[in-house]
Amino acid sequence: MDFADLLPFGIGLALLAMGVAIVVAIVKRNDMSQPCDDPKKLFRELCRAHGLDFASRRLLYRLATAHQLAQPAEVFLTPAMFQADQLPPQLRAQAGQLQRLRQRLF
Repeated sequence: MDFADLLPFGIGLALLAMGVAIVVAIVKRNDMSQPCDDPKKLFRELCRAHGLDFASRRLLYRLATAHQLAQPAEVFLTPAMFQADQLPPQLRAQAGQLQRLRQRLF
């Protein structure tokens, strides 16, 4: 056998290994059974516990970022952040959605 004959198998094996590594990384990132000190993971876990969809999660994360919170999960502890007069200018257009989220969370 020549090297050129084995090249497609080597490339296939490398792609398979990369795919497995990506899946393992995603599973490890979303493994909520392991304790860790990751603010974003806590935020994802709280969103999952409240049954929030992707759009709601994204809006809450934008709210936390706009308020410059070190821990994005703080939005689950501070209902005053959701009030229309407390909203940053870039989120005022979503005031209705944020009020619905506030009703759901608190």
